[in-house]
Amino acid sequence: MAWLLRNARIADELPVVDIAIEAGKIAAIGPAEQADGDQVWDLDGRVVLPGLIDAHTHLDKTYLNVQNQSGTLREAIDRWIAAKSTRSRAQVQAAARRALRTAIANGVTAMRSHVDTETAADLATLETLLGLREEMAGLIDLQFVALGNISAGEEAKQTLREALRMGVDCVGGAPSLTADPHS
Repeated sequence: MAWLLRNARIADELPVVDIAIEAGKIAAIGPAEQADGDQVWDLDGRVVLPGLIDAHTHLDKTYLNVQNQSGTLREAIDRWIAAKSTRSRAQVQAAARRALRTAIANGVTAMRSHVDTETAADLATLETLLGLREEMAGLIDLQFVALGNISAGEEAKQTLREALRMGVDCVGGAPSLTADPHS
């Protein structure tokens, strides 16, 4: 399907342009008086921006109904650890799907989500989120970061290895939250 955005503004002080889009990619920018598209929109000078990128989120924790009384990160983490085993895969999937649909509706085209990978039980959540990545392909680009603490022991190391095998894109962590940040 070819689209044509007429009279679009791509920067202040520049004249409006027409933007031809083919196969989901910008094919041409400039005057397109002769161009046609399956769908044509007259933007009447409105600004066209690239999609938004959410570079740091936690889809495994989204819409978790737990109160953080102190408002501190430490309490939030402790409450998450206590609550995460009570969430079913269906609950995780529904909450993450809701968050993704909201993000897409608001212009987010790419997202990086950190996902707990410290215990073997965390892998079910990761598998659920990887399934959503497939489901949402073409709507949003999802990148997953294995969030673990390898100094926590052998299970954490094994879980991280399995997360990498399953398809996480990279590894992250929060050294400042460990007993020995230099280990």
